[in-house]
Amino acid sequence: MYFYLGRGVTGNYISPSPSPPYTPLPPLSRLAAQTNPLHSPLGLLSPNFASIGGFFAKMFQDLEKNSEQWGFLGSSTYANTSDRLTQPEMLYIIYFKSSAHLHAFARGKTHQDGWDWWMKNEAKLGDVAISHEVWEVPEGGWETIYHNYGPSGFAATSHAIEEEGGVKQWACPIIAGDHKALKNSASRMRPVKGPVGKGAGDEKV
Repeated sequence: MYFYLGRGVTGNYISPSPSPPYTPLPPLSRLAAQTNPLHSPLGLLSPNFASIGGFFAKMFQDLEKNSEQWGFLGSSTYANTSDRLTQPEMLYIIYFKSSAHLHAFARGKTHQDGWDWWMKNEAKLGDVAISHEVWEVPEGGWETIYHNYGPSGFAATSHAIEEEGGVKQWACPIIAGDHKALKNSASRMRPVKGPVGKGAGDEKV
C-alpha cells in the first residue's frame, strides 16, 4: 500500500509503463550543461551559461505547452556536484512517448534555435559545455521501485489515457508495489497488463 501526499509518498510503489499502449520503457534523453573552470572562474554566473539556461527554459516551455505533439511525458532535474563542487553539472532527464516523438522535437524550432546558437558561437563557448544522451529500453529490460519516495524520474511522468467514449485522462504510472505478484525483480520487469491491488477488480499482471 502507498499514500500519495502532495510531493511526498509513504509506502512501497512501482511505476510500470501503462499497457496499452506502452510495454518498453519510453525513450528518455539525458540533456546536460556544465561550466569549464579551465576557461572561466565564474561558474554558474558565466553569461554563456545563462544563455544556455534561457534556451533550455524555452525548450521545456514548448514541451509542457505542446506535450501531446512532442510525446512529452515528464522530466526530472538534477545538479551533479559529486566531482565538480564549484562547477556543478545540470542534468535534465526527459521522457518521451516514442523515439519518433523525441526526434521530431529535436527538429522543432525551440531545440533547433538552441542548437543553431551553439554551432554559430561554438568557438567562443570554451567556458561552457553541453551533452546529450538517449536511451530506448526494450520490454523486460527495466524496473522501478520506490519506498517512501516522492515522485521522481519515471514515477513523475504523466500519460494520456483515452477511456471509453473518447474521454481523455492524464494518468500517473504509480501502482502499489506490495502486491504478491510484484514481490521480486523478475515479476516487476514484466509488462503490467491490468490493474493490481486489493479492490482493483482484475488483479492480473
